[in-house]
Amino acid sequence: MSGRFKMHLTGLKPLVLLIAVGILVLAAGCASQQAECPPCPPTPVDCCPCPTDTPTPAPTATPTPVAPVISFTVDRTQINQGECVNFSWKVENVTEIYFHEEGQDWQGKGVGGEGTRQECPQSTMTYILRVVLNDNSVTEERITITVTAAPDAPVIIRFEATPNEIVVGECVGLAWAAEGGTTYTRILRNDAVLIDNALLAGQQMDCEAPIGTVVYRFEAINAANVLVSETREVVVKPAPGPTPPPAEAPVISTFEATPTEIVAGECVGLAWGAEGGATYTRILRNDAVLIDGALLAGQQMDCEVPVGTHVYRFEAVNASNVLVSETREVVVTPAESEQPPQNPLVGTQWKATNYWDGSAMVTVLPDTEVTAFFAEDGNLTGSGGCNDYTATYIVNGRQLAITPPTSTMMACAEDVMAQELQFLQVLASAGGFTVEADQLYLEDATGTVVIEFVAIFTIQ
Repeated sequence: MSGRFKMHLTGLKPLVLLIAVGILVLAAGCASQQAECPPCPPTPVDCCPCPTDTPTPAPTATPTPVAPVISFTVDRTQINQGECVNFSWKVENVTEIYFHEEGQDWQGKGVGGEGTRQECPQSTMTYILRVVLNDNSVTEERITITVTAAPDAPVIIRFEATPNEIVVGECVGLAWAAEGGTTYTRILRNDAVLIDNALLAGQQMDCEAPIGTVVYRFEAINAANVLVSETREVVVKPAPGPTPPPAEAPVISTFEATPTEIVAGECVGLAWGAEGGATYTRILRNDAVLIDGALLAGQQMDCEVPVGTHVYRFEAVNASNVLVSETREVVVTPAESEQPPQNPLVGTQWKATNYWDGSAMVTVLPDTEVTAFFAEDGNLTGSGGCNDYTATYIVNGRQLAITPPTSTMMACAEDVMAQELQFLQVLASAGGFTVEADQLYLEDATGTVVIEFVAIFTIQ
């Protein structure tokens, strides 16, 4: 090697060493800058790029769709006419499910995700399980049942129940026909026989279908008791319109229990009246029913009242079971003797002078005689001005009760007959009486005088 070349190499060593040291320093500086530069400056140093602030996110995983599960089976696919099969299904991860016969409208035939159904086709029939998937696509599972016709089997050729939706009170038209070996038919509504032993073909209106979904079933049977049937559904809706107004409230117009104090053995006179919407009345004594289903207005004697304080209650009820009531108290004291109270009317005979005609007291017609005789045995007899009459009576103190009189059937002048009718009516309304000298006044339950008599014969 020449001396010049050796010298040149010797001169290069410091330069090489200097370059190496520079690279090391630059690398150390870059490493230091990387450690200090997050977030990275807009322009990274030349020696190396700064690390990125935010790491690039991993791509989002697309969820794997859940596959639908559809199971649709039947216990057998071949039967004889008149026999039945049982379908079963279990469906998951779908939107809608429908079960129907081929040719039927699937709408309105929705079913749950798991279920069973018995079907009795009378001829070969295909059944469909229609499934709407989550992506709104549709798939159908089909099972065909092959039906072998029995000799002389009944055959239904027509069964209709129309329309399939009505308002309560409207009618459903039923039409049917059967042939083959059919010997007996009937139609059922909700499993209750509607038409027994129907003709082989006919039609009829059903106008009493209840609110709700009504199932009509037509059955045809042959001599060997082979049965075939078909069903139809009708929806019965409530009648539209406003709610009917509530029933009118019952009103008690009068209620009396008199007198308010009696001696044991005497009677309490009860008089009552109800109006408004009252449809039912009753009277209770000390919460025990005394008169059940009483008239809206009436009167009656209670003569079996024990010693003590008694509460009579009159109740009136309307068609909506709204109840109103009033109470009255009567005190019964012990009797001073065992002798029955004296009856001042026994053996007396009277002639009427005036009577109540419904609006005022009027005088008995001239040339007519209206009488009353109170016998000891409790009979009341007399003349109404035309016919003789008979009744019974009870006296209790100043209280009086008279049964509706019966009379003979003679005909008289019109005004005489009208007077007799009114007299006998007010006679039966008597609830009390007053005797003053030779005058007898009969009063109704409210104390109003309804007949005035003058004595014909009295016992002093």
